[in-house]
Amino acid sequence: MSDSKFKRNVDVLKGPFGKGGIHYTVVSILKNAKRPMSVQDITDRVLRVRRIKGKTPGNTVSGVLQQSKYVKRYAYGWYKYAK
Repeated sequence: MSDSKFKRNVDVLKGPFGKGGIHYTVVSILKNAKRPMSVQDITDRVLRVRRIKGKTPGNTVSGVLQQSKYVKRYAYGWYKYAK
């Protein structure tokens, strides 16, 4: 998927940190992907759309995935959108 098409599919406002926080962005990415994704893939896509404060964006995304009720663990390090 091209970057411009991907950015249109994720509903974010302009600005350095986007709309609704990291949780909103992560759930939007998984919902639009319609398939399980690895934490690294999700982190890469989040960083294309918005900035994440901190030194370890992968750990931030991983924490969001583990605590979200909209995300289900598919396999070790893989997550999918929970309908």
